[in-house]
Amino acid sequence: MLKLSPLVDCRVGHRAYRYCRAGRAAGVLFFTTGLTIASLVYGPMLGAFLLGVLTKRANQIGVMVGMASSILIMSVNLVQDADRLDVVRALGTVACVTIGYTVSLLAPHSVAE
Repeated sequence: MLKLSPLVDCRVGHRAYRYCRAGRAAGVLFFTTGLTIASLVYGPMLGAFLLGVLTKRANQIGVMVGMASSILIMSVNLVQDADRLDVVRALGTVACVTIGYTVSLLAPHSVAE
């Protein structure tokens, strides 16, 4: 385990404290911003999982198009209303499943050997 001197440890903690204070003073909540950015992939990941588990027709092209379109739809909705993350995630999941399944139906289906 890495041993740091108490002086270095104190400086790192003080620097982190100053960054948090500066962020709070500027009106920016780093935690909320991080969760907002990370939540852009939660809906498409759940949609891709459900698409693979619940359907036999899903293929790679459909899942990738569904995830990309879901991220795009979620980005537009987050810009318009950033306070409703739960609704935006649910919308991303539904968009990924419906668009991904539709594209999977239209794309050629390859038979695994």
